[in-house]
Amino acid sequence: MKRFLFILSVTLLSTAAFAQFSDKVVESKYYQVYFQENEKEAALIAQKLDAYFDFYNNYFHFDTSEMKSRLKVKILGSKEAYLDYVSTATAISEPVSTFLFIQYRDASKSELIGYRKDNTEFEDTLSHYSFIQFFRNFITNPPLWLEKGFAVYFGKSFYSTSKNAIVYKENLTWLNTLKSFLDTENPSLIDLNTLFSMSNEDVVKNSDLFYAQSWGLVKFLIENQQAVYNRVIWDSINKLKPAASKEENEQNAKQAFAWLDATRFSKDFYEYITALKTFPQLVDSGISLYEKEEYSDAKIALIKAIAMEDKNYIPYYYLGLIHYNTEDYAMADFYYNSAIQMNGDKAICYYALGVNAFAEQNYEKSIKCLKTAVAYSAEYKERSDKIIDNIRTILRLQNRTMDIDAIQPYPETTAVEEEEVAIRPDITVTTVETQKEETPVETTATAEELPVKTAPETVTPEKESSSEIRETPADTVNAPAAPADEEVSRLRLNKDTGEYMSAN
Repeated sequence: MKRFLFILSVTLLSTAAFAQFSDKVVESKYYQVYFQENEKEAALIAQKLDAYFDFYNNYFHFDTSEMKSRLKVKILGSKEAYLDYVSTATAISEPVSTFLFIQYRDASKSELIGYRKDNTEFEDTLSHYSFIQFFRNFITNPPLWLEKGFAVYFGKSFYSTSKNAIVYKENLTWLNTLKSFLDTENPSLIDLNTLFSMSNEDVVKNSDLFYAQSWGLVKFLIENQQAVYNRVIWDSINKLKPAASKEENEQNAKQAFAWLDATRFSKDFYEYITALKTFPQLVDSGISLYEKEEYSDAKIALIKAIAMEDKNYIPYYYLGLIHYNTEDYAMADFYYNSAIQMNGDKAICYYALGVNAFAEQNYEKSIKCLKTAVAYSAEYKERSDKIIDNIRTILRLQNRTMDIDAIQPYPETTAVEEEEVAIRPDITVTTVETQKEETPVETTATAEELPVKTAPETVTPEKESSSEIRETPADTVNAPAAPADEEVSRLRLNKDTGEYMSAN
């Protein structure tokens, strides 16, 4: 999918569309959020934007006392209203994103325009464009590689309701694209001198490589363990001048790279990027290592995957299998239950819990879990019945009694609702009369398509696992092993849906 960036100089005309209209506005520490419908939603967006502002400024340390006014954000009530507003205010008839930053010569009039969508795209787009608005509020004409590189770098960070703060989340959307340009005998990267001074037209022509390389460069300079590279990125930012032209700021930022050894830099950059792994790659690596019984390395890969994406159940599930196979049943239980909490396949997870509890000789729990697995999927009935028969045999030989038929499955679980966010008391709502300019005003409008891949990355191992869940005999009874259960340890990404499914 192409990503386009348009920087358009347009003239606002005096038309009926700019007649006086009534809006309400939420005022927070840094923002004025204009809205037409949901006051509470607007207040929450203002609170999120304040959190993003503080998050960004923890990196940049701009002097907020120099701000002449709050940043303007306007949330339209529908996509139709948004399209109408944008097409009238700019020469863009069909914006490619749910947000658009319109930059005026008078910074106090610049505004971020968007419309509400109840999905992840809205949050990701808000993060992306709020950074552009933040950055241009302090540096009117920044180098494009810095602006877009940081916008992508922060692109997956999100607002935590419990902390009322932004949590950084690694964004590797462009990693495979960048690797594809590096994975040749002669890597086809943009020369740094060219990258630092690319025009908007050049970006349009080379959008994939530009975004990938700009993001990779920012990430490399920020996160590298060598302080010499960390210094370069912060020196680049410190050399930017608020009122300088784009060309002047490009030269200013470029000075920070002047003393680097070009050969060493290229080598370190290549090694850093090629060593990075995406979430699916880490999961696939963990699964492969698990199947080879290299459990320590498998745990490292899967724990890294959780650090990157903590809402997907697959790493938790495989960590459960690893701990089961190393006879750490308490930790296996923890990870299987974590997989269930992350909306994992309940039939598979409860069956694994049942086998784990059997190995731990917690027979009542084993029966309860196995019956729960069968309740979710009848495919587990035969296997579960055999394990329960083993338990009957063990109990009989140990002269123990248990009313197995009376043990019931666990009740069906429901998703936990998110806690309602408390709006800060300093966020106020007022009704204002806003007036659009009646005279022509030259503006710069930035419209940019976010880096959304056309298909999800998939985990595609060359072979499928034939491993099985083992059962530990209890006391002196040689309980028969449960049938090989390949399905439990063979979960793969479905290429069509992008979801992890059992491999049948």
